[in-house]
Amino acid sequence: MLAKIYLGNRFSQGSLSEVDKANIYNNLAGRLEAVYDTKIKTIYLGDRLDVQSVYGRSVIAHELVHFLQDVNQHRAKVECQNALEKDAYQLQVLYLKKTKFSACATKF
Repeated sequence: MLAKIYLGNRFSQGSLSEVDKANIYNNLAGRLEAVYDTKIKTIYLGDRLDVQSVYGRSVIAHELVHFLQDVNQHRAKVECQNALEKDAYQLQVLYLKKTKFSACATKF
């Protein structure tokens, strides 16, 4: 199974209701850079995210962790949903450190 990834306003191509689209847009326009939708196994990236940058790729890696957690039913196995974020942030920081992008890696 593959995750679909939409950048910016291209998420309108998906099979979302107008309410879901509005909620995702509001999240991305606010503080979130990316969102993973478990219902349709789709990652949405905000327009401001530079996917060619090391940091942008780290955000994609973070969201891919959520996709893998979902398809492996990891959500059902944890008591605290924050544990899912912890896993994703740990991988993101590791990626940033491996690419020697430590200035950003320390902000988590």
